[in-house]
Parts: sequence; structure tokens; C-alpha cells
Amino acid sequence: MINHLDPVILDMGNKQKLKIDSAAVALMLHFRQMESETPESGGIMMGRILEENSSPMIDEITVPMEGDIQSRTRFLRQAEHHQQIFTLKWEENEGRLFYLGEWHTHPERVPTPSSTDTKNWRKIFLSSNQSIDYLLFVIVGTECLKVWKVGKKPREKVKITLVGKILFK
Repeated sequence: MINHLDPVILDMGNKQKLKIDSAAVALMLHFRQMESETPESGGIMMGRILEENSSPMIDEITVPMEGDIQSRTRFLRQAEHHQQIFTLKWEENEGRLFYLGEWHTHPERVPTPSSTDTKNWRKIFLSSNQSIDYLLFVIVGTECLKVWKVGKKPREKVKITLVGKILFK
């Protein structure tokens, strides 16, 4: 269960642990699709790569913005406003803040990525010029959130791996 004071921590293997700031988790949970008319929501995730073990720390997220397309079963992020927020945060952090991936909600208890989700994740990863060899993707359901890692090693296909899930009430 989530304690809203501590960061969420998930083991990624290879001595890496994903940390998600509690405020970022609380903001994602605010957009859960608890009512039948609530649309999917989402945004980008920003954070740091911790020096001691190259573990990612998600410090901040963006939320739905003007121009994003939302329906009960679809969220389509328009890059412009999210990019403006990222650029501002990147400058505030003197270039030490990274784009770490994307998050969105699903209207189901335990979220499962659709084929559209996994196709988009691969596309986003392949078009990204990040200094890390993976991106993270979170889907928030009504009873838990799940995190996937999308990446590849040289001369391999893009691989999608479930990192873990966090239950909440």
C-alpha cells in the first residue's frame, strides 16, 4: 500500500531501484477514473538519475493540458505544452532533470497496456534521444498502478518489461 509521505520504490533489477516522489504519485492518483464519465488522463514524467546506482527518480509529472485529447478510453498528449513545462523545469534544474517517460490512466482496476499503448511506447522510445537506454511508462488503474520499462540493448529488439505494481485504496 502507498504511504503518501514516502517515495514509492520498485526494484528494477541490476541493483537499480525506481523511486517515484510521493507528490507525483498523489497527483497521478488524483486523475484515477473512479466515475464512469471520467476521461483518461496523462502526461510526462521528469526526474533524475541517481549517481550511486544509476537508479531513476521520478520527481515531477505533467497533467492533462489544453490541446490534449481525452475520452473515456483514450488520452493523446499534445507535445507543445508538456514540452514547455519540461524545458522550464530543465532550466530550473540546470540541465539535471531528464524526461523519464509517460503516464496515463485506464478505467480498470488493474491496468493492462493495450496494443495501442505498447505500439506508442516503442515509438516514443525509438524516437527519444535520452542519455539512458530505457524509458518508463506508468498506467494508473482504479486500484493499483503498474510501471513498465521499455528499452533495448545494441543489436536487440525493443523490450517491454513489467517493473512492478503498487496497490492503493
